[in-house]
Amino acid sequence: MPQPFPRGHIEWKDGQNWVILTAYCAGSDEVTTVEVPLTQWFALVPVRCAVEERLERWQENKCWSQPK
Repeated sequence: MPQPFPRGHIEWKDGQNWVILTAYCAGSDEVTTVEVPLTQWFALVPVRCAVEERLERWQENKCWSQPK
């Protein structure tokens, strides 16, 4: 059974974590894979914004679930 696209994961290699993304090329049925060190991945503005938003929601939910 073929794997669905896009997909991604983090793996350890060359002494650091890497983000491995596989997706269709824009406007094509061709599949490509991009590998980026995790530190560079988090430096990307859209990724950083998404992570910050998720952390803010997590902190808000944590505050609501704490007994007073």
